[in-house]
Amino acid sequence: MSDHGLDPECGAASDKRPGPGATEALVMYLVLVCYALFLGPVCIRAFGKASTIVFTAGFGLIPLLYTRARGYDFRSVFSLRRPSGRQIGGGLLFAAGIFLLVYLASGIAASLIPAMRRNSGRVDAGIAAMPFWLGIVEIVLLPAVFEELLFRGFIQSGLRRAAGRIWTVVLCGVLFGLMHGDLSRIPFTAILGIALACALRETSSLAVPVTMHAAHNLVLFLMIRASSAARLADASGTGFEAALVLLLGLWILAGCILARVGYCLLVSSERTKSVSIEVEDI
Repeated sequence: MSDHGLDPECGAASDKRPGPGATEALVMYLVLVCYALFLGPVCIRAFGKASTIVFTAGFGLIPLLYTRARGYDFRSVFSLRRPSGRQIGGGLLFAAGIFLLVYLASGIAASLIPAMRRNSGRVDAGIAAMPFWLGIVEIVLLPAVFEELLFRGFIQSGLRRAAGRIWTVVLCGVLFGLMHGDLSRIPFTAILGIALACALRETSSLAVPVTMHAAHNLVLFLMIRASSAARLADASGTGFEAALVLLLGLWILAGCILARVGYCLLVSSERTKSVSIEVEDI
């Protein structure tokens, strides 16, 4: 659906309102901030072990219910379109490149900021201690679905009606980073949010950032589990330092290449789709 209520796939006008405005998007964000701050402890007391599942689901269910109550078009607000295989593949490569770069940057920051390192250690210990299947549900799948419904769905849909393409992506990513609360990690989470917003902008399909988000969470989850199972011994010596510099260089190069190739696939797939639509109209 376009902003004017037209479905680009069938060309028919929709009898539903296309979606929220920027003000509604920002108000929804503030509502969810209050939800995270004040209802999180309530969920823990009320639902016990299932509290994380219930709490995370709220981030997607609240904008879904609001969209239904306001009579907005679900397909327009939440970009409910089937992506192509090229878009999914490009999104995964793009996510892989961003992951390599952000993971490296956050690791360097953690080594320089003791508070960040201690907080990261506590979070990693909690993740490593949970049952594997529960980690897949709570860490990998639920945040990918419900956070994307909120941020790349409702919020980005509203922001794009008032801001330009670039500012919409940047604001959506920054709000995503701020919502996660950990001040030391906000820049890195915001970069991930910007990448996910870029993917939605280029593909017009929420399934692409959802897949990217889930893949990012899965890799991070598996790395935390693996690192807790076998801690690497400290190494020293000039030979190790030289190898480390080379490894860092290759890591950065790989991240840049993957991100670039993935983004190019996203952009080229959308341009190909646009050209095909124009040819059909002619």
